[in-house]
Amino acid sequence: MITQSIIPCIWFDGDVEAIAEWYVSTFPDSFVDYTTKLTDTPSGETTIVTVSLAGQFFQLLGRAR
Repeated sequence: MITQSIIPCIWFDGDVEAIAEWYVSTFPDSFVDYTTKLTDTPSGETTIVTVSLAGQFFQLLGRAR
């Protein structure tokens, strides 16, 4: 289990699920942990993808186009 105090969140204006897959394919020992879709937001559908990249968790946040 990975333990870290802060999980960075990075905003992308685009297909965040495709971006997450690209990052996972780029870094060894990486995986998509889970995906959450928020449909009732002022800017439309927002997706949050939590990934582990080389042992560090990140949240990728993006708006559906």
